[in-house]
Amino acid sequence: MPVDLTHPDPIDLADPRFQPLLEKLQGNILKSHGRDYAMHSFFRFRGDPAAARRLVAELTRRYVTSAAEQEQQIARFKAGHEQELFGALMLSAKGMKLLGLTLPAGFGEATLQPATSAPVSFANPMKDAAAVFADQPDQWDAGYRGGDIDGMLLLAMGHAEEPYDADAIPTALLDAAKDANALIDGAAEVVAFEIGQQQRRGDDAVEHFGFIDGISQPALVTSDLPPPQDRTENDPSAGLALALLRDPFVRDDDACGSFFVFRKLEQNVRLFRDEEARLAAALGGIPRDQAGAMMVGRFQDGTPTVLAGAPSGASPPVNNFSYAVDPGTPPAFPAKCPFHAHIRKTNPRGDIGRQFGGGAAVDENERQRRVVRRGITYGSRDNDLGDAPSGGVGLLFQCYQSSIPDQFAFMQNSWANNEDFVRPGGSGHDSIIGQGPRGVEQTWPGPWGSNATRKLPGQRQLVTDKGGEFFWTPSMPFLQSLTATA
Repeated sequence: MPVDLTHPDPIDLADPRFQPLLEKLQGNILKSHGRDYAMHSFFRFRGDPAAARRLVAELTRRYVTSAAEQEQQIARFKAGHEQELFGALMLSAKGMKLLGLTLPAGFGEATLQPATSAPVSFANPMKDAAAVFADQPDQWDAGYRGGDIDGMLLLAMGHAEEPYDADAIPTALLDAAKDANALIDGAAEVVAFEIGQQQRRGDDAVEHFGFIDGISQPALVTSDLPPPQDRTENDPSAGLALALLRDPFVRDDDACGSFFVFRKLEQNVRLFRDEEARLAAALGGIPRDQAGAMMVGRFQDGTPTVLAGAPSGASPPVNNFSYAVDPGTPPAFPAKCPFHAHIRKTNPRGDIGRQFGGGAAVDENERQRRVVRRGITYGSRDNDLGDAPSGGVGLLFQCYQSSIPDQFAFMQNSWANNEDFVRPGGSGHDSIIGQGPRGVEQTWPGPWGSNATRKLPGQRQLVTDKGGEFFWTPSMPFLQSLTATA
C-alpha cells in the first residue's frame, strides 16, 4: 500500500512499510545529508534533448543518493567506516521542458489561501518573481542573471574542524566535483559553481553573524522529534505532505519528489555589527549581544529572547517555546522579542491567531508554511570569526517543500518582507533577511522585558540576494527511467 502523504505525523525510517518510499526518494529531504563541505554545480543544457537525458541518467548513476542509501551510509559511518560521498540532482522547469516533459496542470502552483501578493509559479524562473521577493536580478552574480539554469548537482562530504580551511575539503569531494563538471561539459555547460563550507564554533553550526543555525526545523521523521516534555509549547512534528508530493512523471505511487529553492544570500557582517551597536546605544546602552539577540530572536548560543535577557548556555538550545508569553496583543507591543525579529517573522508560532483570531484552522495554515531548510555557509573567515567582512560571505540557502508559492515564497513575501506583518503598521521588515526599501519605524522593547517601547528607523538591509533558482527534486524512478529513454 502506498504511503499516506496526508498523515500528519512524522515517520519511523526503520519501519519496513516506508522502505519503498525511501528507495525511490532522493536523500537530504527527510533528513539532512550532514556533511560540512558541499559543491553545487548549476548547469544549462546545450539544446539536444537526447544528450540532456543521457547526461541526467549518467549523473544519476554516478552520484545521486537515495534516502534509503543515505540511511545505509549513516549506519556504515556510525560503524566506523569512512564518510561517503552524497549526491542529489535537481531540475528547473526550463530543464524539465527541454527533457521533453510537460508540466501537469497546477504543478507547482499555489493552493493555500491567503496567497502571495503577486503570483509565483515553479513554471517560471526565480528572476520572474523579483518583484515579489524585492530582488534585483541585474545585480545578481553573472551565472544566475539570465534565468536559464536547467539543473543543479549537489555533492557533499566531510566534517569541518575549523571555521574555514580550504585545504580541509576532502580530496574525494574535490575529485568528484571535477569529474562531474567535466561530464556535464558536453551536453551542458556549468554556468555557476558554489562551494559551501559549514562554519562551526566547537560542535555547533553557526552562520556568519555568529548565531547557532538550524535549531528550529520541521521534524519529518521520528528520530528528529524531541521527547514529549520538550514539545509542550512548540511541536516541530510534520507530516510528509509538508515536503513531498507524488512524482507525476512516473506511474509509481511510491515515487515522490519535492520542490527545492536555492538562493545565494550574501551577509554584510560589518553592517550587522554596526546596526547591533547602533541599536544597543539607542535602547539606552543595553549590552550589544542583547541588541543583536533582539534582531535575531535568539542569542548567539541559541537562547530565545522570549525566555531570557541573556545567554543561558543551554545545550542543545531551547526550542520548546511560543510567543504566547510575549504576545504583544493590542495595545501593547512584545516586551521581549520584537515582531520583526528574524525567527518570529519566519516562524510566528501562533502569532497570527493571537493577533487576528481564527482558532485551530489559522494555526494549521501557519504551520503549513514551514520549509525544510538545508542551507550551508560559504566564504572565507578568520578562524575565530572575529573579522568583519562586508561581502564575500553568506549562506547558500536551500529548502525543500511541497509548494514553493505556498511555503518559501509566502514566507519571504508575506512575512519577512511585509512591513505590516504580523501587526499592521508596526512591524517593519525581518531584521535579518528582509529585502527591499525600509519605510516603517520599528518598535523595540526599551528595556528588554518592559512594556515601555521605543520607535527607531528601520534597520538597513543586512543580507542581499545574489541569485538563485526554483527546482524540482525528481524521484529515483524518474531519474533512472531516463536511461531507457536516452
